[in-house]
Amino acid sequence: MEYQVVDDLLAPKEVQDWIHQNKYYAAHIILHTDGKIYTVLTRGEKKTGGYGIEVIDVEEQDEVIFVKAKYLNPAPDQMVIQVISYPVVIIELQKTEKEIIIDVQL
Repeated sequence: MEYQVVDDLLAPKEVQDWIHQNKYYAAHIILHTDGKIYTVLTRGEKKTGGYGIEVIDVEEQDEVIFVKAKYLNPAPDQMVIQVISYPVVIIELQKTEKEIIIDVQL
């Protein structure tokens, strides 16, 4: 299935508002807005840089769409920036009536 990863600054206001309120926690949500579907995943507050979320695949099956992602962590010996970060990824999908299941690998 086709999808697009959207920069949080270019996301619809409803998506940006949800991120602003929930970026402190590891969470996910599916938002229907502007005629599209936005799957938003957050990692919560991290004490350094080097953390992230990678979209592995978005797979469409008969009645379900599987969104697969994994958490990225800095290597133990990696030099990272000393700043609080809030990893987030936004996946834009075309409007569908199918169930969306999010699978995040820790």
